[in-house]
Amino acid sequence: MNPGAAPTPRSEARARGEGRESIHQRFMTFFLNDRAYGLALEHVAEITPFRELNKLPHMPRSVEGILDLRGRVVPVMNLRVRMSMPPLDPSKTGTILVLDLAGTAMGLLVDAVDAVVSVPEGDIVPASPLLAGLDGAWVEGFIVQGERVVTLLDAAL
Repeated sequence: MNPGAAPTPRSEARARGEGRESIHQRFMTFFLNDRAYGLALEHVAEITPFRELNKLPHMPRSVEGILDLRGRVVPVMNLRVRMSMPPLDPSKTGTILVLDLAGTAMGLLVDAVDAVVSVPEGDIVPASPLLAGLDGAWVEGFIVQGERVVTLLDAAL
């Protein structure tokens, strides 16, 4: 900039620190019981429509069954059951998010997938210590964007 020139809006914004690249995190958002939830996108390997699962005896209540995914055995957890929500309307089938957790595949049965969102770190609110108990231990934080609040879950549910 010339020493005698008037500042431009762009140079003033740069001086205030605006216009710098902010760090964004990416999340896969989905619905459970008409509420929005999200998982870090780095854990989501693929999305597959619900299909008949192989049921196994003596499994925890939240394990819906196992999915044969191209020769790979993937246990599928029903998040509604895991989170003590009412069952999904029988006329709906849901969607399976296949997660890759350090080389181990796990499926999560959700009501519907919403979108992949890129969120500035400033829009992420950490979870309160009150949510650290057994029933809320899987909540990592929240995305707050205007009126919309997305609950971020720990992939290690």
